[in-house]
Amino acid sequence: MARRWFRRALPIVITAAVVAPATAYAFNDVPADSQHKDGIAYVDSANITHGCDNSGNYCPDNPVNRGQMATFLYRASGNDPATAPSVNAAKVGGKTAAELQGAPGPAGPAGVSGYVIAQHQATSQMVNQFTSDISCPTVGQKAFGGGGDHQNNFVLSASYPDAGGGWHVIWSSIDGANHTFAGTAYVVCASAS
Repeated sequence: MARRWFRRALPIVITAAVVAPATAYAFNDVPADSQHKDGIAYVDSANITHGCDNSGNYCPDNPVNRGQMATFLYRASGNDPATAPSVNAAKVGGKTAAELQGAPGPAGPAGVSGYVIAQHQATSQMVNQFTSDISCPTVGQKAFGGGGDHQNNFVLSASYPDAGGGWHVIWSSIDGANHTFAGTAYVVCASAS
């Protein structure tokens, strides 16, 4: 009796498996061969968005309005307290921050060692642009990088090595008007051989 049931049910099970659409995660409208399936799976698993309805659809061809885009970016940035950051910055080049900070330069004649981060704090009344030049504190060291902190009403508009071996940082007013400025410039210096 059981064999007769199995022979009758088997064609139905096989037909259902062949006809059922392949999906990425649980989305009915994202086929397995979609060029966007990996991205859709990622934003779903990172809690950035879970589709367009409660029926298991993602609606991959629907437009995104500016409000939705802002919410997606907010969630992806790590600023939304209800959503974990989606960027894994625990390692750079396979090394942790502690490994990078204490790592000596490569062995041999082209090594880098003894790095320091120097800073220069500056203030100015009512300017629309502020420039800071910061030098390495130890003779013989070279600037390998630099930058500046975030300031209200200003954007970091340039950051590059200067001709004297230090670092040049420029902030510009975001609206072209004069504002009070108080910022910090940074330079990363190391001995190079």
